[in-house]
Amino acid sequence: MTNDYNGWTNWETWQILLWASNEQNLYNQTQGFVDFFAHRAGFNQKVRFFFRDMFPDGTPDMDSAEEMEAVNWEEITQHLKEWND
Repeated sequence: MTNDYNGWTNWETWQILLWASNEQNLYNQTQGFVDFFAHRAGFNQKVRFFFRDMFPDGTPDMDSAEEMEAVNWEEITQHLKEWND
């Protein structure tokens, strides 16, 4: 895996984490989600559902929900697990 956009796989992956960590309300929601689910079975799959629910049309900077298809969910999951440790 190459990290081509600000240390992330791509712009779309960076966007998800940018919004989840820099907007206070979204950060609080994400932190609560991670605190509850990070060490439970199925966390990897829950991450994708959580962010798709949070951003059903993509982040405010994305042009459409289709951009969510390019997100590296594995990278986000790993980052959130480290965020929680």
